Amino acid sequence: MTDAAKTINATALTELKKLEDDIESFVPSIKLSEPEELDESTESGTILLDLDTQQDLAELPLQSPDNIHEAAKVICGKGYFDEQAVVDALHALMLGHLMISGPPGTGKTKLATDLADVFNAELMITTANAEWSVYDVIGSQTLDANQKVVPKHGVLTESILQCYQQIQQHQSDPERPQAIWLLIDEINRSEIDRAFGPLFTALSTGAGGTYSLDYIEDRPNIVIPSRFRIISTLNSFDSRFVTGMSAALRRRFGRVIIPTPPGFSESEYNIAMTEAKTRLVSILPNPQRDNSLRAWDGVKNTLIRAFDLLRGIDVEGDRMSGLPVGTAHAVDALAYLVVMISSGNDVNIENEDEAYELIDRCFASRVVNA
Repeated sequence: MTDAAKTINATALTELKKLEDDIESFVPSIKLSEPEELDESTESGTILLDLDTQQDLAELPLQSPDNIHEAAKVICGKGYFDEQAVVDALHALMLGHLMISGPPGTGKTKLATDLADVFNAELMITTANAEWSVYDVIGSQTLDANQKVVPKHGVLTESILQCYQQIQQHQSDPERPQAIWLLIDEINRSEIDRAFGPLFTALSTGAGGTYSLDYIEDRPNIVIPSRFRIISTLNSFDSRFVTGMSAALRRRFGRVIIPTPPGFSESEYNIAMTEAKTRLVSILPNPQRDNSLRAWDGVKNTLIRAFDLLRGIDVEGDRMSGLPVGTAHAVDALAYLVVMISSGNDVNIENEDEAYELIDRCFASRVVNA
């Protein structure tokens, strides 16, 4: 290289260094960041575990109550349920998924919550609807705010992924819930066979069943953990508004029936009134609420007889079928009655005729139309 060329090259390097210094002083905050370590999160923010990790966690068995009959007594103490039906539900959950069937107002959703509690599990709750498809249950693709195609988990996939996270947390802290379960309320309001179609094999396999997430790149498989359960409630009364369910799908669920009790007892009244009191705490001031509750408790037998008549009528010792009035309907009615006399109704409810007149108006508004 000639001296002239060396001089030109040195001058160019000096100018280039000066230009870099000028740029750095002008925009000092612009730096090339270190590449971030990629995790296994999907765009929805839910961790998608690798298959080996899934398999390890999936094999952890569900921890059942030590004494099923004692657990059933605990549940029956919180709501008016047939103890044998609750025992059957607990046994069904030890084995797999559960379907709770019965008329509206019989406490199916509350029972599902109480069942999860005694298993130390949390519920992710969703309500089925007629528009459900496999995209709503398993997952699909959607556009984010930047118009980028991203995966969107369906309710079942999301609940399973959350279940895995909960299992991991339980491993670190045994005081935490051991799993997350999915509660599908009013499952037969959807075309559930169409929505669950690809899951038939996975659900029949039980723990360890797998299905493919076709809406995610590379189509990863997801393993159903042993601790995961689906609880569904099925409305057996409003047949005009519900859809059928195939025997193939029903076979994948244990089933218990929660019927309307044959009569209305004092113990059911006490449970319903306790729930009504809880509901009214944020509605009525204490003095009004307490005075009204005492007034209705004074005619407890009249109320019990009224509910009993509504459920069925004794004819020469035989009980004829009445209205399917569940405990939840009784809670609605009792809360409404308390509000009615708290708002200044000039009614002497100690007089049976006047009490029945008020009860009749309440039933027409809150119970019979249900």
